[in-house]
Amino acid sequence: MIAVMASDLAWSSDNFPLVQRVFEPLVMQQNRDRRKSGDKFREMSQRGYDRLIDLLRADGVEDLMRDVPTLVPVLLELAWNARQSVHLSEYFMGAESGTLSESRDEPLAPCGRSFNAVVNGHLIGAVRLYFTGLEKRWAREESKKRVDAYQASRAKKRYNPFGLVADVCRTLFNKHPAFLPSDLRPEYHGYALYPALKPFLLDPDQFQLIPYYALFSAKQLKAIGSKLRGVHAPESLSAVAVYDARQLKELCGCALIFARTVLSFSDTSELYARPQKPNSALNEGVERDEVLAGEILSSMVVEHRRSIPDLLNNLEYAEPVIKSCAASEGHAVWRLFSDSMALDNIALCPEEIVHGIGALAGAVNPVVSHALESFDNLSLPRDFLLHAKDQLGDPVVRGWISDDTCLPVWKSMAVKFNKDFSYNRDSEVSTCKNFSDLKSVSAELFQSFQDISSGNGVTEMKQAA
Repeated sequence: MIAVMASDLAWSSDNFPLVQRVFEPLVMQQNRDRRKSGDKFREMSQRGYDRLIDLLRADGVEDLMRDVPTLVPVLLELAWNARQSVHLSEYFMGAESGTLSESRDEPLAPCGRSFNAVVNGHLIGAVRLYFTGLEKRWAREESKKRVDAYQASRAKKRYNPFGLVADVCRTLFNKHPAFLPSDLRPEYHGYALYPALKPFLLDPDQFQLIPYYALFSAKQLKAIGSKLRGVHAPESLSAVAVYDARQLKELCGCALIFARTVLSFSDTSELYARPQKPNSALNEGVERDEVLAGEILSSMVVEHRRSIPDLLNNLEYAEPVIKSCAASEGHAVWRLFSDSMALDNIALCPEEIVHGIGALAGAVNPVVSHALESFDNLSLPRDFLLHAKDQLGDPVVRGWISDDTCLPVWKSMAVKFNKDFSYNRDSEVSTCKNFSDLKSVSAELFQSFQDISSGNGVTEMKQAA
């Protein structure tokens, strides 16, 4: 355990003396002889553990939480695994059983809280200390920068007699700015971030995310809200933090529309119902669509970041396009926002048609969309187009829906089917046509489109019933 901890934290040893002092002797010892026996390694690990306890007593756990928060869960896990030791056993006695606790959910005698609750308390404390440390460090550095810049400006002005007199007067009356770090802290980009984040600190895995949460401002975090529960990868948090609060509010809105859409369709609801972190407390106390929206946002900013500028530039299309295409296109829906004309066509096309043909709806001519609206039962042209795609391929169907010369066929179809073709895709009643009946008359319809596409004019359609 100690060797793994040391290798994982090698990146931080130069910056954090406490970690270096704990692990460096162990790493050096291990490098000198990697063939130590199991007993010797256990002995060395115990010495490392004892050394860690002694140093934490001297330097304080708060130093560790502030400087290396990602190490805190490792330390806590080490403590749990070593709870039988004379150092720690008194802290792990069950409040009810009076014996050494074997359950992380059992209240402990010293504090009345479970070990899991203790871990969560340390998570919250580590975030507070880490954020406060960053804020103070920034304020000190910014104070020094401003003092240096002001002094350089004073020196330059003093070369001028009038500037010299003015500077002397300001000095006499104590009018020079002080640039105190305490006054500058509210200007820090992460000011007030801790209280905004605190309600969402629920999972021990979030210890590893603390440095990435620090990339945000309080405004950004408030724009994300409970959707943050679904953003739990360092890469995603780094990518999300690039966008300002206004942009994040819009992107989260789009992600939520996507989430609610795919959860509402039987074909996609099961796929999206299971959280990416199924056993995490991040899923508790909130509806699934909120967490899923965070997961969608994570995918958007990492895998589809090139589409985001187009999405933000075409927000007026976001709701209709996402609602009608998310179920059929999945995450590829974001790529649709690069084509303004296709967005127009999708927005104008009847929603039930778009649900069937997906992105192909971007090719539907507005006049054809108007003709499709004249069908009494929109599932009929939808199923016809799906059958045509399956039989003839996308390019052929694209021609029928994009070329306004095919408009007479669509109008004729609507008149015939509205009059004589009572339709339900799965009907088993003789008085109602089903998908098999639609396929049986499709050959003549295909020929009508082919004739008009080749310039032969509109042929007389036989009665479809």
